[in-house]
Amino acid sequence: MRIIPAIDLFEGKCVRLTQRRYESLREYDSDPVAVAERYIDAGFNELHVVDLEGAKQGLIVNWPSIERILTNTKIAVQVGGGIRRQDEIVRLFKLGAARVVVASVPLSSPDTFEKWISSFGPDRFCVAMDLKDGSLVTNGWRIKSNIDFDDQVEVLTGLGIKTLLCTDVSRDGTLQGPNTSLYRDLVKRFPRISWLASGGVHSTNDIRSLKDAGASGIVIGKAFYEGTLDVDEVASDWGRAMRIGMR
Repeated sequence: MRIIPAIDLFEGKCVRLTQRRYESLREYDSDPVAVAERYIDAGFNELHVVDLEGAKQGLIVNWPSIERILTNTKIAVQVGGGIRRQDEIVRLFKLGAARVVVASVPLSSPDTFEKWISSFGPDRFCVAMDLKDGSLVTNGWRIKSNIDFDDQVEVLTGLGIKTLLCTDVSRDGTLQGPNTSLYRDLVKRFPRISWLASGGVHSTNDIRSLKDAGASGIVIGKAFYEGTLDVDEVASDWGRAMRIGMR
């Protein structure tokens, strides 16, 4: 089980939203590198970094903070948030990003995404498959797609994609518990995919329930900031499982 702390960036600071509503923005820390180092010191070996302004605008905005995180940390970092250009992907990999998280391009420009896979390899990408009211959403969760979820999973599997991040938007940032039944169903229907769960995690019981559901990993943000989950305790309790998950 991979436990991946999330760092969401807005104007260079660590923030969180609720259900990706920007009017709900709350700042937690002005130094994202210090937050990243806190997670590393606790024992985590992955980070999930999202440029929230980039997700809204369709291009990376928080380059200074992202660059500082990538150049000052020595663990695997996946970066997402409005990535729709190959030059941005090249820059991220040169800075040391382990993976790039994409959502809109695989849906809106599948030919472009296929070229990216040919250039960089499928293992360098994590595709976000975010759901709102049962439909796929893109562009910072603001636009609903007409593409069928199952069909898109099959397409991505055919391209060699092995890891999908699925967020239930209705749970994101609410601390009301994850949609465990969703992930149990996804694992059952698509067992070849490594599913990363995101949204609503509040307690260690939530982590256990997602593990039991078959999720390969969990992205956790607000629960760490709010203290409903203790950073050191989670790293200690799940440390061995995290190391195994990275093999």
